[in-house]
Parts: sequence; structure tokens; C-alpha cells
Amino acid sequence: MRKTIWLALLTVASIWAGPVTYDLTITMTDGPLTGQTGSGTIVLDPTLAVSSGGFVYVDPADGLSVFTITFLSQPLTMSDIVG
Repeated sequence: MRKTIWLALLTVASIWAGPVTYDLTITMTDGPLTGQTGSGTIVLDPTLAVSSGGFVYVDPADGLSVFTITFLSQPLTMSDIVG
């Protein structure tokens, strides 16, 4: 599902040149976390996105400049997701 979300974000963002900011609201709708919420921000430049293996993606080297999400009072930042 994550790949589908990224592809959808890049498809929408690709009509603008330069960085695009997405402010996110997350609400769990199923399972033991139903009703829990979170929020976050993603800033990416779709003109720097890379296409590989049939997917379009961004990462810190290719257009992703900000990634922060807070869920259950726990922050997840770009440094947490890049290995």
C-alpha cells in the first residue's frame, strides 16, 4: 500500500514544478489501533523523482527534503527511515 500512496502523491505533484508540501492526517480505521490519529508533513520535489522497476519514488537523494510523522506520540523523521 505504501508504494501506491507514493505513486499517487507523485502523480498529483508532477503537475507542479519545484517542491510540494503535503500536510498529513492519519486515522487508523481497523485493527487494535482503530481511532488513533497522527499527523505529519512531507516535502518533495517531483521533478527530482526517480523511476525504477515500474515505480516512481523520491528519497533524500532524489527530491525528498522533509519527512516527519507523529503517531501515538512517537516521531518518525527522515533520519529514522533512511538506513
